[in-house]
Amino acid sequence: MGSPKQLPTGPHKAELMAALETLIAFIGNDPLDARLEAKLNDRYGFQSEPFAEIQRLLRLGIDEGWACYDEIDGPNYCRGRLADTTAGTQSIRRGQREAKGRSRQLSPTSAW
Repeated sequence: MGSPKQLPTGPHKAELMAALETLIAFIGNDPLDARLEAKLNDRYGFQSEPFAEIQRLLRLGIDEGWACYDEIDGPNYCRGRLADTTAGTQSIRRGQREAKGRSRQLSPTSAW
């Protein structure tokens, strides 16, 4: 059995991970519903400082090679795993399972 694959890293990765941990804590165990959508748009909407900071750090991660490093369908569609699952990110996995297969239209002003 081989050793686990080492994820890429760079100078700004820890800063992004801290920002994402704050976002995950903000979401907490809230259900995926209209109330959470409104709460996220109020705090993390596309014109907010937290959104701009996460966007800035992700762009730095792309430049540094630790974000969006796996090309999926051409250079404009890439992804890359940022971190292994930890106790602090378990709720995101729960949310992914909740949302899988469920289609819901977000309002036109939604940033998420």
